[in-house]
Amino acid sequence: MQKQLSVIVLGLMSYGLVAHSAQAVIVNVRMDTSGNWNVGTNWDNGGVVDTPPDSDDIAIVGTTSGSGISPAIATVDGPQGAQNTMDITIGESSGSSGTINVESNGSLTSTGKVKIGANVSTGVLSVSTGGTYTHTGTTGFQIAPFAGATGSLSVVGSGSSFSSSQGLTIGSSSGGTTANSEIHIENGGNLSVSGNSLLYDDWTLSVSGSNSEVDFIGEFRTLSSGGTFQAAIDGDLDMVSVGTLRLGSTMTIRPSALGSLADGEYTILTYGSLYSGTTLGDFILDDQDISGTWSDLALSAGTLRVNYVAAVPEPGAWMMMALVGGVVFVRKWMAKTKRVNI
Repeated sequence: MQKQLSVIVLGLMSYGLVAHSAQAVIVNVRMDTSGNWNVGTNWDNGGVVDTPPDSDDIAIVGTTSGSGISPAIATVDGPQGAQNTMDITIGESSGSSGTINVESNGSLTSTGKVKIGANVSTGVLSVSTGGTYTHTGTTGFQIAPFAGATGSLSVVGSGSSFSSSQGLTIGSSSGGTTANSEIHIENGGNLSVSGNSLLYDDWTLSVSGSNSEVDFIGEFRTLSSGGTFQAAIDGDLDMVSVGTLRLGSTMTIRPSALGSLADGEYTILTYGSLYSGTTLGDFILDDQDISGTWSDLALSAGTLRVNYVAAVPEPGAWMMMALVGGVVFVRKWMAKTKRVNI
């Protein structure tokens, strides 16, 4: 009996050693040469054989720590195949800057925490020309989460997409010097965010171009000093959709017309529900558009709407007669635009 127990114990110990050795070791992998993501020699992982980040690694782009470089640019494109990692930090150390470009039908997936501008640093994530970025897992996606940080996310072009199943945290909650955080969705880009999103400090959400689409499926909640929603409208634009709109600070609405826009009322935001206490008084209309006049914000029936009246040109003045080579020339001043207040 004792011999059988010894065999069982030894067997369990051996199993435990095998299981432990099979566990992945989390490694910081820092970019030490700008270039393609899938090239191992562009990364340093602390003396181990250089390989691109994988699903158990923390990919760091833009740092002065270790053998990392700043600025640094990592590119993911279609010919590389789908790339993935656990955590991502873009701009790790104070004063550093980093950029990740997902482009030309490239694909990048992260399953852990993502920080764009992780210190008093600058981080940029750009998705363009059919690129796809997917954030999954159980931890969040943060844009400029520290005071003094600058973070930017852009999704540009038809077929370019960004998705997160864990919501977004935009800006710093620490107070003091504010963070500068921007999201740009342009010319058919698509952003889809599940879970609740928190927006702190000075943030800008800019949406423009036909077929651009932004969906915050969960709660869209503003805090601290608020931010600005810039909507460039061309009459064929599904602007922004949110599940629950919850404003704990003011949201500035800055609309503009793309091309020749007809007079009328335009919906620039739809919502499933309003959180208690969120009212039209939480919005500030900032009309800087020289093409016409925006006015009369309205919040009802699940929509935020704003009215537009195009500017009316003044009649031109005939001036500057000149006699050149026996021919009389008459030049007309360029017509000015006149804002119409309603």
